[in-house]
Amino acid sequence: MNLAKKFAIAFAIAIIFPMLVYYGAGTFYPQPNYNNYPVCKDEGMSLEEREVCAKQQKDQMVKWDAQKQQFGQWLFYIGIPLGLLAIIVGALTGTQAVGSGLIFGGVFTIIQAYFTSWAQLESLPRFISLILVFAVVVWVGHKTTADKSYQQQK
Repeated sequence: MNLAKKFAIAFAIAIIFPMLVYYGAGTFYPQPNYNNYPVCKDEGMSLEEREVCAKQQKDQMVKWDAQKQQFGQWLFYIGIPLGLLAIIVGALTGTQAVGSGLIFGGVFTIIQAYFTSWAQLESLPRFISLILVFAVVVWVGHKTTADKSYQQQK
């Protein structure tokens, strides 16, 4: 297979895998839709109506933020393990294009999971997951790029 086809396959897997995880997570725990929360229009409202509407809108924003945070945590607890699994499977796969795509897809999925949940996570889950991700990436790097002749000389 020529280089362009290998790159196209790896690139497609790397882009589609994080989308698959994101929308898969959203299938089982729907992401809140901002458009489902009403917005007040000040035109033609009395002062009391504006105050009531502003309070309702504030309450709706609190609910939306809470749902958004829950979705971010859900994506974190789904995305990190699936991203790690993709990296490991990619390292063990004999097909270069598929393996590279899975490794990049796993990395992008992990980045996406951290991006959507970083602010809501406690320090301990962040730290433990980063140690785990780092260890897996180092292990995969060692297993896939180790110089065989160097290992045999030991």
